[in-house]
Amino acid sequence: MTHDEFAQQLRLDYLAAKLERARRPRPIQTNHPHSAGHPCDRYLVLLRVAWRLQTPMSDPIKAALFEEGHHQESALMFDLVRLPEYSVVLQKFPIALPDLEMVGEIDFFLGAPREHEDLRYVTDVKSASPGIFRALNTWEDLLVHRRHFIRQWRDQLLLYLEGARRDWAMRQKIYDVSLLLLKDKVTGDIKGIPIPWDEDWWYATVNRFARLNDIVRSAMAAVGQDVAPDDGSVFSEEALGRLRNLIPPVVATEHRNDVCPGCSFFAFCCSELRLPVGHAEILDDADLEAWLERRHELRPAHEDYDEADAEAKAILHRYQPKLGPDGNAYFLVGAFLVTVSQVRPKAKAPYYKCEIWRRPDPPREG
Repeated sequence: MTHDEFAQQLRLDYLAAKLERARRPRPIQTNHPHSAGHPCDRYLVLLRVAWRLQTPMSDPIKAALFEEGHHQESALMFDLVRLPEYSVVLQKFPIALPDLEMVGEIDFFLGAPREHEDLRYVTDVKSASPGIFRALNTWEDLLVHRRHFIRQWRDQLLLYLEGARRDWAMRQKIYDVSLLLLKDKVTGDIKGIPIPWDEDWWYATVNRFARLNDIVRSAMAAVGQDVAPDDGSVFSEEALGRLRNLIPPVVATEHRNDVCPGCSFFAFCCSELRLPVGHAEILDDADLEAWLERRHELRPAHEDYDEADAEAKAILHRYQPKLGPDGNAYFLVGAFLVTVSQVRPKAKAPYYKCEIWRRPDPPREG
């Protein structure tokens, strides 16, 4: 084995181990705060009733990304422990909300003992890309973010807070506000986002899970242990038919592009995600299929590009462009040239359009 082959094999084995740890679906007996804010009722029911129907993760890079996020979050907790001005106590504190059939673990309780000896924040740590880190500054920002898993963070923190308030030993020692602690995966910077208690949200959550837990019990009674006889890993067709009649419908149309494509139950639900047309034509086109597969592979990079493009243009909007004789304004930012021009469409308000170019690197001598 050559040195290059050794290095390549090391990477492959490393990613394979990450994927193996991430791809194993596990039985889930109760609800959990981290998924409680999911917009799809069907997903929450299937997690408990039919977890074996999940499609295992197949992307090793995505698996490595998830695990790296957990490492970053643990590293931040370790760094906070070493700050003498703050107290980090009761790490992985268990909570139980029996009326919601829910259990979970709070990352830790964070306090500043020199100022408020007896009061601490229920705290959860999340690592985030630089774009997401810059975009999230208040709890309201969580609710309007385009990614559903970020919109779920508020529900998770408030459920942790309710769980801590039910513990008699902690009831008098915590604020009525939870703290989401974000860490930038690239720079290591952190920011805290206080999330206040919301009584209306709590009543809505109680009602939602009362309804979902009734569905779970009915579905479990209907399906029971009826599994396919060949490998025992999936439900029989008869059991699946009974299950489909009991579980909630697929998620509302406005959430489908955000939620369904990346869902582990997508293969189970896809037959019901029908377009409003009378029929579908099957195309036997190998070239088209190949390009669609390539498009699917590039989608994460496309989403990262859109996020970076939006963040860069949001910063550019802070600067007032000074249009020159040619009607354009120019900004030099490091190796980049930004051209800003004003567009005046008929019967519409004028707006600015910007184009961004990177100067090519100088040729190497020799």
